[in-house]
Amino acid sequence: MAMAGNEVNHSPLWDAGYDAVMVTDTSFPRNRHSHRVSDTIDTLDLPFLAAVTEGLKAGLGAP
Repeated sequence: MAMAGNEVNHSPLWDAGYDAVMVTDTSFPRNRHSHRVSDTIDTLDLPFLAAVTEGLKAGLGAP
């Protein structure tokens, strides 16, 4: 499913000429705070984010 430009977090990177992708296991964010005033660092599951990042590094062959 394609999303309109400002519906994705990385669209400002596209606008600035950078390549960007979003990796997700769901269609829309699970965090009910996403894109709201309550969207703060303390509402994120940082251990899960770290595990996903490590998995991507391994999958992409990064050192």
